Amino acid sequence: MTVILDDLDEINQPARLRDQPTLMYWLLILCVFTWGATGLARYDIETILGTGPVGMVISLVLWIKGRKARLLQQTGALSFFFVVFCFLLIVINGWSPTQAEEPIPWIIGAYAGGLSLVIGVAWSNNWRLH
Repeated sequence: MTVILDDLDEINQPARLRDQPTLMYWLLILCVFTWGATGLARYDIETILGTGPVGMVISLVLWIKGRKARLLQQTGALSFFFVVFCFLLIVINGWSPTQAEEPIPWIIGAYAGGLSLVIGVAWSNNWRLH
């Protein structure tokens, strides 16, 4: 009976990112990629045609694989919908590349800053992601 209770205790423990190093790397890759996408979008706005889908793939990996660590799953979902938001923003406003050249890099940069804060808080909290 004690063994069963010990197993239940282990299941109820919050997931730690350091226990899932692969996901930690994906989260860091997403952050570095987002900063890189910001720079590329500032340099040439049409690069978002490539960085958007790549960002979606990284986000989907976090969203699907981060089931035990809610913060990872939520970050993956948020990143996925952020890419969709940028796409819809451009389409709904009917922006040409020159019109999207100013606001989109700033929006991506603000998101990259927020993502960096999430990683910083998780790191300072000893990578406890519950």
